[in-house]
Amino acid sequence: MSFWKVLGGAAAGVACVVALPVAGPVGAITAVGAAIAAGAGAAAGGVASALDDSEERAERRGARREAVKCDRKYEKLASAFEEAESRISKTEDYFNLLIAMEAVGLACAVCDGEIAPEERQEIDEFIAGIASSKLPSHIKSKIEKMAINPPNIKTAFELSQKVGLDSYALFDEIIAVVMHADGRIHEKEKAFQQAWNELVVA
Repeated sequence: MSFWKVLGGAAAGVACVVALPVAGPVGAITAVGAAIAAGAGAAAGGVASALDDSEERAERRGARREAVKCDRKYEKLASAFEEAESRISKTEDYFNLLIAMEAVGLACAVCDGEIAPEERQEIDEFIAGIASSKLPSHIKSKIEKMAINPPNIKTAFELSQKVGLDSYALFDEIIAVVMHADGRIHEKEKAFQQAWNELVVA
């Protein structure tokens, strides 16, 4: 499970909301939140159950521990996303939220000078999912262009402000997830996080 797959779950949830215009704010929140929460739960279950019974017990225990860690990490992201959703009342704001989420994630991912091949593959998978979703074409286009030319921190912050949230907890969680994605924290990622915090309090 990766940040990009979780974000793809958000896109699917938004597309579901768009396909059901009669859904009110509560229905919308449930649909999108469930998409992410389901993805987080699937990560833990999938990793833990994928191991063959013939493998060593220690290996199974290790995989289960990693699955639980993964599950908790994305639970925090899902919780922050649901909190952000609760502040949104218009469909266009959902699109802005989705775009801002990707912008912040990409800006953090590229801050050390490049996006790792593994991250690029995951981003491409996310884009493929977006392209086949029911999101409006202009939203798909924005996301596709952003993946090709990732924004800097200033642009990502400006996009996050369009969401109109009183709290930046969601974006803090996105940054934390991306920073830990490859198992180590780069000094430039720490600098990105500090610069982000300074923008928030400015």
